[in-house]
Amino acid sequence: MKHLIIVRHAKSSRELDVEDFDRPLTESGVERATKHAAEIKKYLDFSPEVWWSSHANRALHTAVIFAREFDTLEKLVVKENQYTFSPGQLLDVVQSLPESKSAILFGHNDACFGLAQMLTGQRISEFKTASAAVIELPDVAWKDINHGNLQHLLQAE
Repeated sequence: MKHLIIVRHAKSSRELDVEDFDRPLTESGVERATKHAAEIKKYLDFSPEVWWSSHANRALHTAVIFAREFDTLEKLVVKENQYTFSPGQLLDVVQSLPESKSAILFGHNDACFGLAQMLTGQRISEFKTASAAVIELPDVAWKDINHGNLQHLLQAE
């Protein structure tokens, strides 16, 4: 079996006069990402092999917080094509993953939310900031991934 962990970036600030791409995490976003990173690490019995993040500030900061918790900062790769809000485009990213048994992706809504539902066939009521979905997938090449089972859903309170 393969595992895919999809993480939506933590809460970001809209108060600064910056482009959407450059929005930073809020203090509560940093706190929630730190808490969720520890909870996902405790839940998993492995450390993801592949770590890919959108290059947007808020997603990358969330990814760094998680990677530090897992002590895998050196594995983190920034992917410009993950700065998407389309579930279909995020599925293309998944299907381009290098061969491995597990991956964690950091991105944006509606892509993360939609992809979790698309792969699992389950209706997820919401996917708030810093939410994470752990999906078990068949042991096939990533390029052939199109369905899986939702193992765990970590939502913000």
